[in-house]
Amino acid sequence: FFDRDRGAAAFGSLARLQDQPHLALMLGDQIYADATAGLLDPAGPVERYMRAHRKAFRNSRVHDLLARLPVVMTPDDHEFGDNHPGSAPLYRGHASTPTYAALRERALQRAARDALRAFQTMTWPSRMGGMPPARPAPRTRRTRCTTFEPGAVRGIVFDTRSLRRAATATKPGRILTGRQRSAIEAWLRNSPPDALNLVCCGSVVLPGVVAGSDPANPGPPDSWQAAPADRQWLLDQLTSRVPGRFVLVSGDYHVSGGAVIRQGAKAIGATVIAPPFYAPLPYANEAPASLDLGTVPLPGLALQAPFGPHRGSGFGVLTLQQRFEGSTFAGWTVRYDVELLDMEEIGRHASMTRAWTL
Repeated sequence: FFDRDRGAAAFGSLARLQDQPHLALMLGDQIYADATAGLLDPAGPVERYMRAHRKAFRNSRVHDLLARLPVVMTPDDHEFGDNHPGSAPLYRGHASTPTYAALRERALQRAARDALRAFQTMTWPSRMGGMPPARPAPRTRRTRCTTFEPGAVRGIVFDTRSLRRAATATKPGRILTGRQRSAIEAWLRNSPPDALNLVCCGSVVLPGVVAGSDPANPGPPDSWQAAPADRQWLLDQLTSRVPGRFVLVSGDYHVSGGAVIRQGAKAIGATVIAPPFYAPLPYANEAPASLDLGTVPLPGLALQAPFGPHRGSGFGVLTLQQRFEGSTFAGWTVRYDVELLDMEEIGRHASMTRAWTL
């Protein structure tokens, strides 16, 4: 439907990097099941989800990247539909009864999850190209989490979409299940004192977006702001268990950027937003001005030294390096390089770098 060669350009550029990364993270929106915003989207579950995945992954440059690097994937909303489940239902046809509509909705949701398992998460919790999973390794089918641990850097990747519950008049929104909370808490509790912890998911924890900034979706923002209790719980776990040793990594906004997270004068973490490989749908892209860099839901925390946000398709590279004072471990340096192959602000390729000290 769109220019597939242009869409695969970022994969080719990433595969040609002289210094190859240890692994690649693909944090959601690997397909657009809602590519026409509901106007011409396929009604059948096989075409909408299975065939969409096959089309996305059959490009030769995508194959090259998957062959060169361990790749960890997790879904976000467009594997189901825009802002799922907080917006319109997946089934938009005409139903003779509410019961029939509910059956069709469940069938589409099941087809979307089956496609995710077949194309994105079937390898969880593999050894990620020789890298053992961190301990304790969560039970992935119940928690939608997987882990990796290449040396002193350890990561957890979890699905913030498939088990999400939209807010109702009587129940608040939920992103994490009880099993997911337990898996994340156990993983943080077992962090070595000098390890850097990457917390990776599709939806963005920080920064949030300004309420009402998306006229197409007037409800609560689709980030972790949709589940305030889960967002506050996660930040509390990170700041109490691994202060100074965590980086939030996410996608979803279709812009790139980041910031250091401070508690008073101390840098206790960082947040990184990955750019989209290819983002041709204006309705799905956040405007940089919509990001709320001034509000953090946990008292005493603030975002400082912001990087971006920038519009444009491409990829980002994280370089994580331990710091020592003599022979004593002193913290981490987090460097974020962004390569935008079609930066919208200037209409051409752009390279940008920011480093933070934790």
